[in-house]
Amino acid sequence: MSELFEKSIRTLELPAVLEKLAAKAVSQAAKDRCLKLTPSTDAEEVLRLLDETDAAKERLGLHGSPSFSGVKDVSAALTRADHGGMLNTRELLDIAGVLTASRRVADYDAQRQGEETVLDRLFTSLHTNKYLEEQIRSAILDEETIADTASSELADIRRKMRLAASKGRQILQRIISSPSYAKVLQEALITQRDGRFVVPVKAECKGSMPGLVHDVSSSGATLFVEPMGVVQANNELKELEAREKKEIDRILRQLFTIGERFPDCAIDVTGGSDAALFAAGMFAAKKGVPAFTYSRKKNRFYDISGAAFADELPCGLTYSIEDFFLMAGGTLLPGRVDNQILSQYLPDFDPFFDCFLQFRRDWPNIISYIQRISPSEYGQTPPLSVQGGYTVKGERGSRNTANEDALRELARIGFIQDLEIVPGQQVSFRFRDLNTRAWLRDVGSALELYAYKACVDSAIFHDVISSAVVRWDEVLGHGSVSNEIDVMAARGVIPLFLSCKACDIKTEALNELAILRDRFGGKGAKAAIVTTEVCNAAARHRAAQLGIAVIDLEELKTGLRVHRLKVIMKAE
Repeated sequence: MSELFEKSIRTLELPAVLEKLAAKAVSQAAKDRCLKLTPSTDAEEVLRLLDETDAAKERLGLHGSPSFSGVKDVSAALTRADHGGMLNTRELLDIAGVLTASRRVADYDAQRQGEETVLDRLFTSLHTNKYLEEQIRSAILDEETIADTASSELADIRRKMRLAASKGRQILQRIISSPSYAKVLQEALITQRDGRFVVPVKAECKGSMPGLVHDVSSSGATLFVEPMGVVQANNELKELEAREKKEIDRILRQLFTIGERFPDCAIDVTGGSDAALFAAGMFAAKKGVPAFTYSRKKNRFYDISGAAFADELPCGLTYSIEDFFLMAGGTLLPGRVDNQILSQYLPDFDPFFDCFLQFRRDWPNIISYIQRISPSEYGQTPPLSVQGGYTVKGERGSRNTANEDALRELARIGFIQDLEIVPGQQVSFRFRDLNTRAWLRDVGSALELYAYKACVDSAIFHDVISSAVVRWDEVLGHGSVSNEIDVMAARGVIPLFLSCKACDIKTEALNELAILRDRFGGKGAKAAIVTTEVCNAAARHRAAQLGIAVIDLEELKTGLRVHRLKVIMKAE
């Protein structure tokens, strides 16, 4: 570079211009490249650069600026991966960020709708891989967290970690809640020191709390003691944490070496949040290893790249409802309904629901009246024969009067027998059996059993359950958390979550249903809410946002429920 050239650069204050340009760059590599820019003396190159500048200015005016956020220099990580090295979570997240940015810019370019410009070569040089991008983000929750489902071993380790942590906290909770330790503790709280659960003990009471002292307050008045009963649980937790780290390292390392051992291998890249999948996808893409996937929607295998044999693989996977919960870390518990006996009552559910529809507006009062004259004795088999006043005391001092027409209809369909009504004085009848007794004392049973029968009648599900109760405290790692799904059905590997509401649909009910579907159903899971009201526009809009189908009173009346279920499950 000549002295005149350098002087010209200084006179034009090019370094200051480049500093301003570099400040606009989103990555360090781009900043460095901006600062190293020099004017060209090649006339042809200058004309090309001016054309690119004009094209860029025009595109910015028409479509705005593309987003380059998330771009980082991943060249070193990719080089190491190419040589079979293991990438850490931060490097993998950076790769996902680059893939996301590349996809956004490619989508931005698609806006030009076929018009050719001198910038096309820059955009066509971009490579996207949405599958790998999603797998990385689903498997790595953040820089420090690998998803539980990365492997069965990891899921088991973390389940045991949650149990160990919970056991330690339970012991400590009993200690801080016990009156006998009130004078020993400085405060009734649980804290941590060096990753161990401890309680603050008054220094003068050290001998009253056997355990290990992990810290002392600055004043010396408080000792942070790990009670002996907690030591074992904390030790177990530390051992499990070490196992967890080892298992994560194994997952991140294993698939990057598999190609070296098995050059003719093919990789199944099916999954939702499996840490091994992003490694498999990356390896398959970079090494040209055949890859195939499984579609839950179609229940078949598909060739992704070089695995034509996958298209011919037979597949007939089916998951039970219990399987879905187990795979997601939940436990299926017995609900209000004995599902083993429901098949015997299927012919009864339609007339029971018709009775409900006929007396829909008074149904809560009807059920309340039956509850009042047929109280249950805890721990004892309730009697089938009942007798009570024509009018009984209701909730909050109200009066509840027998609905004669409804009782006669229930007798007609066989849910109650030997009905005798003395108007204004007395009512007596006999429940057909304990099951019908339970259903007539539950205001929501008529709709739930009707929805259950609709799923059975559709003949598209291989597993249907009414009142599916799932406990997922082990998922959360604390407390005892359970939820009830009114009706659940499974078709192949696709579950359906059904919520039944004999009232207007509330946003809270929709949100809860969506959470349960996403948490325990995974990708492809379906959800629907059945209501005996006419669904309002706001509720329909919110349901649509959450991907929840709505079956309301109008469809129930017209008998379209089975058809709607088939549409929801894409079986028609």
